[in-house]
Amino acid sequence: MTLTFTLKAGAVGGATVTVVAHDDGGTDNGGSDTSAPQAFLIEIGSVNQPPTFKLGGDVVVNQNDGPQSVVNWATEIRPGPPGSPATRVTFTLTADRPELFAAPPELAQDGTLTFTPAPGLYGTGTVSVVARNDGGTSNGGIDTSTPRTFTIRIASLPRIDGQISGTI
Repeated sequence: MTLTFTLKAGAVGGATVTVVAHDDGGTDNGGSDTSAPQAFLIEIGSVNQPPTFKLGGDVVVNQNDGPQSVVNWATEIRPGPPGSPATRVTFTLTADRPELFAAPPELAQDGTLTFTPAPGLYGTGTVSVVARNDGGTSNGGIDTSTPRTFTIRIASLPRIDGQISGTI
């Protein structure tokens, strides 16, 4: 005999199944056509799912503005769906133009974006963000999000008579 069943999507937990076999021999002459109940447990473990988050918008700062910190830039940060084994999210940011930054863009667990523009440089860099949770990849789990991008534009300050104007 083969037992088959279909899991509900996202199901986690256990179920006790009780089986009683019944044959067509009847109960004549004190016979029995039913077996004693046999119980067993089907346990469905959780499989890690990727973290989710909502990116803030593109960022624009002026050349030579110094260290930047944008609180709550990323929001709705979740390690995985309810029942997921993940509890923590970390972010990896990669800039296509790292020379634009004295301190590269970083994203904290609380959604704060930080970076420092390189002195005297300006331009636009595309930054790729990947979130990773601590739930692992066992049993086919997924611990990383798909890459998402945004831009950081470091605007040049206008020059007047060879001098940089604006607030420094």
